[in-house]
Amino acid sequence: MKKTATVFKVGVIMLAIAAIIVIVYGSVAGATFSRADVKVYESGKPNVRPVEIIYNSLLFTNGNYKYGIQVYVDIEALTAGVSSVTGATQIAEAVSARLKTVYDRFTSAGMKAEYDEEGYFIDAVLAEYADAEALSIANGETGYDVSSSSGTLYKGFFFSDYVVSYRTAFADAEEDNYLNYVYDELTADNLIPPSDIDFVFNYGTAYSSELIESDADYVYKFKAPDGRESYVHEFRMSVDERAREITLVQHSPNTVSWYLIVITAAIIVTGATFVAVGVKRGKENAAL
Repeated sequence: MKKTATVFKVGVIMLAIAAIIVIVYGSVAGATFSRADVKVYESGKPNVRPVEIIYNSLLFTNGNYKYGIQVYVDIEALTAGVSSVTGATQIAEAVSARLKTVYDRFTSAGMKAEYDEEGYFIDAVLAEYADAEALSIANGETGYDVSSSSGTLYKGFFFSDYVVSYRTAFADAEEDNYLNYVYDELTADNLIPPSDIDFVFNYGTAYSSELIESDADYVYKFKAPDGRESYVHEFRMSVDERAREITLVQHSPNTVSWYLIVITAAIIVTGATFVAVGVKRGKENAAL
């Protein structure tokens, strides 16, 4: 009888402990809405200008990294306000010549580049890496480097959010880089007015927007011709907005809370088993 009572008491105590954990941490979970819940974007296809100077920073789902520059001119949109066919043709020819100059500059610098003359489109690759290790080696990282991240961690009950904000490669108009070179080439001699140009920063990640969110103008899943995929956050800026600060949010599970749930569930199951065994033995002893 004493052994039966002990088993029953142990079960009751374990259920009581589980109930206390559920009450205390349940209130915490309710107060934090199950995660930090930092959401900063509303996705939707943005309006675009006729000319796009694009910087791609892509991480594919297979672990590959790709960095590149693209230039696109919608020649019909660019010449829509030109009254004469001759004038529109002259602009188209001048733009084509400038793009050819940009393409030649890229290839002479050793870049892998393609130029679609009829489509007024340039696609140049700055660098590609097989994985994060190859990228780290190329950046001269030793593995002992101290992180200098300036992000902010917001802790939730089930999930925590890591928020980081920074300016893109377009921010410094005076820096000697390929993006500014392309801009200067296209706007030289007033060929293309700055008001017709969009700077586009494409941040590609291997994770969907359920794990990484942003204040991007447009978020979509990109599939490259070779089949590689990346979740792209597209940040679109006018020339006047080129110093725009972008924000990324990474959601990650709060492992302590999830472990606590597993432990609590185990306590409940074990406690219920002890109670059931105690009740059963009590009935059996009473029947003797």
